[in-house]
Amino acid sequence: MSSPQVSSTKLLEELLENKAFQPDSHKALESETENQLQDCLNAFLKGDCKGCLEKMFQAGLLRGEYLENDPKLWKLYLSACSQIKFDVLEVSLSKVGRSNFSKADVSRAQRILAQEPLCEQMAGVLMYLTCCYKCARADNSMEAMKNLEMASGDYIRKCSECSEHSGDTREANQVLELVWFYMFSLQGGRSHKRMSRILYEQLCKSAPAVPRVLQAPSKTNPAVTLENQLISRIEALAPEKPNIVQPLQQRKLKPTNSHPFSSDRTSEAIPVLAPVPTIIKPDKAASINTSKFKALITRLQPFLNSKSIPVLVFVLLLSLKKAQKVAGLPNKLAHILNVILRRLGGIINIILSI
Repeated sequence: MSSPQVSSTKLLEELLENKAFQPDSHKALESETENQLQDCLNAFLKGDCKGCLEKMFQAGLLRGEYLENDPKLWKLYLSACSQIKFDVLEVSLSKVGRSNFSKADVSRAQRILAQEPLCEQMAGVLMYLTCCYKCARADNSMEAMKNLEMASGDYIRKCSECSEHSGDTREANQVLELVWFYMFSLQGGRSHKRMSRILYEQLCKSAPAVPRVLQAPSKTNPAVTLENQLISRIEALAPEKPNIVQPLQQRKLKPTNSHPFSSDRTSEAIPVLAPVPTIIKPDKAASINTSKFKALITRLQPFLNSKSIPVLVFVLLLSLKKAQKVAGLPNKLAHILNVILRRLGGIINIILSI
């Protein structure tokens, strides 16, 4: 009775160990994970990056064992994080992000994407570096930013050396995007350096393969190289040189009432809005000659009579009244007018003596 019992027990154990009779739990788990991942992807494609990350967190897909072993999940996570601000995330999601991006570990990103083509690897590492940059800015960590700059420069040097002899324009374009991120976001953002070609030349010294890789033609304009395209973008953001001529003109137009005129600044320009005084310049040709007045009186004596004298006196009085209005004229002109008035007084005396 004991042997059949042992036989039946052994058969039951064999049946339980037979995979044909076991529930396909592993396949069911993979199918469930794929469905969850598809839901996250759908949310991302709709532009809902926050919803995508929340779905990934709720499904447990952000655990290290998933991210480290699934390149597709890793790239989706990087894509969503690179397009969202960390301060809008919940505390739990923010902690996960800081655990992944607080310290730039390029080797980790490369290891997860090791089976991808080189251009895909560079695109994934660029998203990873972008997330690290956003995390360092959110934490206002200058040390993290400095380490990120060093890690990015070293990665650019390595991937440009790998792409130098491949002739793949996609790889060259990814090198261009990495260089632009390094110059604009890291160097320009951390050190507040002005965008110029000097930054690019400094990078080329540490990564000499970069200018050779960027000799590939641009996608938008094959007649232009990627390096020329990069330089054009740099020059578009470079600060304009100050105009030296304009400040000199402005200094000339400033009023100088508080400073006396020197001998070499007698031709100082008059301000545009300053009132220009009206100066009546005397006619030098109209000099007074006593002999000519006497000759004129001699010729007028036959025409003078008692009836014309009042008229002349009226005219002279009118002239004197007009002369009072120009009393504030310059000294030279006032002197000339006084001479004329004295001569006119002499004429009146002559007329009255007739």
